[in-house]
Amino acid sequence: MLSTRLARAMAAAWVVCACAVNAAAHDRPDFSGTWTADQAKSARTSSDGKTRKALMLGSEFTARQDATTLTLRITSGPLHVTAVYNLDGSESTNMSPGGAGQPDIAVVSRASWEGSKLVIRSTSTSQSDGKALTIESVRTMFLDTDGTLVIDRTGTPISEVPETRSVYTKVREPQAILISLPHCLIARLPYGRSLRGRTSRPTWPSPRRPRPQVSDGAYVRQCPPDQ
Repeated sequence: MLSTRLARAMAAAWVVCACAVNAAAHDRPDFSGTWTADQAKSARTSSDGKTRKALMLGSEFTARQDATTLTLRITSGPLHVTAVYNLDGSESTNMSPGGAGQPDIAVVSRASWEGSKLVIRSTSTSQSDGKALTIESVRTMFLDTDGTLVIDRTGTPISEVPETRSVYTKVREPQAILISLPHCLIARLPYGRSLRGRTSRPTWPSPRRPRPQVSDGAYVRQCPPDQ
């Protein structure tokens, strides 16, 4: 009896745990799409206390997200950068463009979900005045209530990683428009090419019973007199 009760309790706990995991996964947003910068809402605070525009992911970027990775393709002027982040908390290494005449910089990151926000913690080493400088940053990505993508960043040293917010608006992809044309329209084409690119002969409505005509290998009805 005791073992049966214990088994039932363990099964119930497993169900509750599974439901909690599924609910958490359901709350995670999908960042997939093409995003363009909202420069009026993107800003950073510099060391002199002034606020300046800041576009962390360039003027436009494309995101592709699946269950395991987030891939960002970033466009910033002539630069095109691709970064891939593992969503299970494991390390991912991406290359960041160095300064003029400087080699690219390896950036090691770990991405993890905190509720509906994706937090990316990154570490890199660059050269400053001939000395190695370790830079650490934390970027938090989330979708705001108006559908915009917000990226907040903090880090150290603050002279290299000032507090920044970048806001991006999703670009709507063009929708396919399907136009339905009556089959009789094909029958009324003049001598020459049909809508599908094959040769067709014109037919005309008859006061008697309409005759089916062959167009592009298929029978089509003729138009009624009022069409």
